[in-house]
Amino acid sequence: MWIKKTPQEFEQALREESKKPQSSGRWVVYTMLGVFLMIPVFFNVGRLSWRPGPFVRPMDDVMQQLPGMVLIWLIAVIFMQFFKIPIGTKKKVVICPKCEAAKNDDGDYQCPCGEHLVDIRTMKWVEDEKS
Repeated sequence: MWIKKTPQEFEQALREESKKPQSSGRWVVYTMLGVFLMIPVFFNVGRLSWRPGPFVRPMDDVMQQLPGMVLIWLIAVIFMQFFKIPIGTKKKVVICPKCEAAKNDDGDYQCPCGEHLVDIRTMKWVEDEKS
């Protein structure tokens, strides 16, 4: 059954949670942005059918365009890092201590059983002594 944590247990859980590394996946987004920005550098995209040419650009053209595209990528990454894009948000889960119904926090804290939903981080699971 779910019971309320003591203030000491709650503080300890918050300290342990703050020590965990927070990886929001931003660097995956930055890498994918770099990959998509490099596609026009290496490939002749948008070539017209009546002006055929090679699919891959010559190395001279790549070397001329690569520094500019890397600079654009760095500016985009700095901008995204400064404004915290994408925002990594954790979902808050609320639970009913009476009927044990849980859901993501949507602002409605009234349970269908009539009890008030509380944050699951303030609760802990203990085995029932009757079982």
